[in-house]
Amino acid sequence: MRPKVRVAAMGGAAVLVAAGTAGCGSGGGSHSGGSRPAAGGPASAVRVVQAAYTASTSQKTATFRLEETISATSSAGSAENVTITGSGQADFAARAFRVSMNSPSGGAVTVLQAGGTEYVQVPAAQRNQVPGRKPWVSVNLNKVSQARLGASFSQLSSVSSDNPARALSELAAVSGNVTRTGTATIGGVTTTAYRARENLRKVAARVQAKAGAKAAEAIRQEARALGTAALPVQVWVDAQHLVRQIRYQVPLPATGSGSSTGKGTASVTITLSGYGATVRLSPPPASQTADITSQLLQQARASTG
Repeated sequence: MRPKVRVAAMGGAAVLVAAGTAGCGSGGGSHSGGSRPAAGGPASAVRVVQAAYTASTSQKTATFRLEETISATSSAGSAENVTITGSGQADFAARAFRVSMNSPSGGAVTVLQAGGTEYVQVPAAQRNQVPGRKPWVSVNLNKVSQARLGASFSQLSSVSSDNPARALSELAAVSGNVTRTGTATIGGVTTTAYRARENLRKVAARVQAKAGAKAAEAIRQEARALGTAALPVQVWVDAQHLVRQIRYQVPLPATGSGSSTGKGTASVTITLSGYGATVRLSPPPASQTADITSQLLQQARASTG
């Protein structure tokens, strides 16, 4: 999944449990129609896409499927393709979600985010790496983001959390060039498809207004690392203005040598359904959880020198 201001927390947990933590949805659905201007012109299409965020999150909850495909070429020239799939539940009002997904190293990984804390269920084979061999590790995202950005995760979660609410919120930051591309049936629901570009400069402006200049600079640094401030986004909206599917692509700049560190792309799809469904997102018992926040804070300090 693309780097965001909270990536250290998820990435650190992933390293500890030796399991992939990025996920995203199924891209199924039948499509028809070619690219053409939306009725009412480009400005109307922008309003449709931006309004879909409000309409969708106003439903309070949803279920979702996730798929992420990473295609990369290492600096040594070897190609690697990894696909991660999963499914889960989201509570937009509580800014919480739970997703179970396959791990590239084998087995399944469950991630739960609630109350500013991230919980990762550790596969049995990796629990010898966890203090007390606990089945869950937890990260206090507020403490980590405060240390790295001078802002609490609760301030940033609506625009930077690695969950469906984050993906939906970015629809409010699309550029003015939005194109209607036809119709599609997603999960048995007829939708209108749009192609747009997420503007990271707009995301940074929203973050600055919400959490300050230091947090906004993290987004600008992301744009510089990616080599672009505009990321392609596709979204499928139904007749009730609800987002049924969203897909975006992210360039992966070369960061070193060896597997998965070369240049490539990540294609992420989130398919939403079950709007308004009852969801249960209770954290695991404290007795079953090892808090690794201090370890991640040490990593954050070391990375900033």
